[in-house]
Amino acid sequence: MPEPGAQFENSASYLQSMIDAVREVGAFERVEAKLQGDPLEALRAPRKKPWWPGSVLSAITAALHEATDGATVQRVAYLSTKNGVAPVAMPLIKVTFALFGPSPHTIFAKASAYATTAVRGLELDWKKDGDRSGVLWASYPIAVPASYADVWKGTLQFVFELTKVTGAFGAIRHERDGRTLQIPVSWS
Repeated sequence: MPEPGAQFENSASYLQSMIDAVREVGAFERVEAKLQGDPLEALRAPRKKPWWPGSVLSAITAALHEATDGATVQRVAYLSTKNGVAPVAMPLIKVTFALFGPSPHTIFAKASAYATTAVRGLELDWKKDGDRSGVLWASYPIAVPASYADVWKGTLQFVFELTKVTGAFGAIRHERDGRTLQIPVSWS
């Protein structure tokens, strides 16, 4: 697990894809009204810096959840993953599918490799617990808002779509003083 005080950052391209999705769902102005300082600056000009502190996306995500609801946070994360992260990671995903087959297990087992295009300082750990189930642990060096559960649901929904399965989530646990999400998933 990441050490306390370790760096946690989101790439400008990931932040841009999140903000594009916030605009797409019609929530930009409502989120903008809830922010100040670096999070507001990032919302308005995400490419101003190549990497932003993780606390910036945490604040934007919390503001989005407060301005809308969990389903909207999920939709924004799904759109961001589909339109921002997937195009960058797709060459590696295609090779992985060719070598190991196109299943959620394949993606989840290699999640750390894909995540580096969007985030630094995040540790992902996948534990398969059946042919069609397992638990993904997302560990951050700082506490993240509870709304990150919805971010992960949206992100993983894209994985289910990509692998042509119907996915489901168990109860997501926010642990280690808000620094780890335990995300049980299954699919059919």
